[in-house]
Amino acid sequence: MPTLFLTRKYPPYRGGMETFSYELLQRFPKEHVDIVESGKNILVSSLLIFFRSLIHIHSASVIHIGDAVLAPVGALLHIISKKPVVVTVHGLELTSNYGGEIYHSLIRWSIQHIAHWVAVSAYTAELAKKYGIHKVSVIHHGVTMPDAQPNAREELEKKYTQLKNKKIILSVGRLIQRKGLAWFIGTVLPSLSDDSLLCIVSDGPQKKHIEHLVQQSSLAARVLLCGKVSAEELSQWYTSADLFIFPNVPIPYDVEGFGLTPLEASAYGMRVYASRLHGIPDAIHDTHNGTLLHPLAPVEWINILNAGLSTPHSSEERERIIAYVRSHWSWEKAVRSYADLFDSLHP
Repeated sequence: MPTLFLTRKYPPYRGGMETFSYELLQRFPKEHVDIVESGKNILVSSLLIFFRSLIHIHSASVIHIGDAVLAPVGALLHIISKKPVVVTVHGLELTSNYGGEIYHSLIRWSIQHIAHWVAVSAYTAELAKKYGIHKVSVIHHGVTMPDAQPNAREELEKKYTQLKNKKIILSVGRLIQRKGLAWFIGTVLPSLSDDSLLCIVSDGPQKKHIEHLVQQSSLAARVLLCGKVSAEELSQWYTSADLFIFPNVPIPYDVEGFGLTPLEASAYGMRVYASRLHGIPDAIHDTHNGTLLHPLAPVEWINILNAGLSTPHSSEERERIIAYVRSHWSWEKAVRSYADLFDSLHP
């Protein structure tokens, strides 16, 4: 099925939506795909993508829009070409106030011109229905199963000497308020095992705030801020850490549509501890590939994390988690679902 893919989120930028676009397009037959992508500025991206799409639209049978911010572009292309348009919605596009009421008016106007919407989680599908979108189904993201990283811990200890004889609590993800890291450092970390070290492998708008929080407390020796790292080093962290945390907190209008980062961590067989919030339970199945905890519940987090830190992570447990992830989340399965949907919309 010749398909035109439009996205404003694509590597080399990093993020869940960038990963989604990349993995989806890598697995579609290239002779059936035209790709039009642009930068992050919403207005500029929308205009560039619209005009560039006019060059490619004649060869496509179906148009796929990478996120709901570009739904108005998809609606215009449908009006011009009469070709069916599919929009993937990640959640945040429906709750954020990107451009005020004008933005949401444009999204709502688009609904009548979109053939089908794909939500990345059951939670996002419910958001879409409340928004007035009813032709919606759920297709979960997949995850790329990683290769083994021999000697990963030794390599990290060469670069970060603070790791020696420490139990690593790993945090990966953009440093923004909803990720809950400031809350975790202030209320949970002080009560965790003294031989544990919180390693933050990420960057973002809250970096300065977190640095200040650490410096103003007695936790400077308990936190390692690594910033952005290479893909190879990130894999070493996932392989070496004792546990992974994703302590999201509820923030008005700011949601986690799926939870790709904790899913990626569990693909390494890691013990994952994540908030039972928004779309995260679609990515972390409690007791199977991680543990879900109530957000903003410090006693629960402290007790469960200390229990995890005091219990060795066996190779059998690691392999069980990996097998569960492999059987439940696959990019190949996601691509088949998209391909079947595209086929069903073409007359």
